[in-house]
Amino acid sequence: MGKELLLFVKSVWYGSFLLMIYDCLRILRRVFKHSDIIVAVEDLIFWTGSALFLFVGYFRDNSGILRGYLFVGTIVGAAAWYFSLSRYFVKYVSMPLIKLKRIFMIPVQKTLILVKRLKFWEVRCKLSLNTRRKAVCRKWKQKAERNRGADYEKKENRRKTEKYKSKAHCHGE
Repeated sequence: MGKELLLFVKSVWYGSFLLMIYDCLRILRRVFKHSDIIVAVEDLIFWTGSALFLFVGYFRDNSGILRGYLFVGTIVGAAAWYFSLSRYFVKYVSMPLIKLKRIFMIPVQKTLILVKRLKFWEVRCKLSLNTRRKAVCRKWKQKAERNRGADYEKKENRRKTEKYKSKAHCHGE
């Protein structure tokens, strides 16, 4: 009878321990917002881990023999934790963590604002440099076109003078 009572007390402890671990998940969800998919995955991992934890505990303690009082003890332990300390545990552990998160998020937010401003200035500077580059290229192109025209006139004048010289040279002999 003493062994069964000890196993019942252990199963009560197992139930309260598992619910305390689940409360840690609840605290994590309060501090960091989760999507529904992440919550479902966390729950799946928790319940799978809980089943393995209970199976290993019951197997080790009772040589793999499952008894109804072990499951009742687990439920009683979970209910005892839930109705006694769970509410306070979640509330008073999550409050300072939320405040800490806010404090740690201040430099992160400032950094994000700085990065956003730097990106804005980079784009603005690129636009400014691009418009300046286009203006300079336009000026060079216009200057080159003017020079091309001037060169054409010079070549035309040389041709005329050479033509004149060659004719004068030929007629003069």
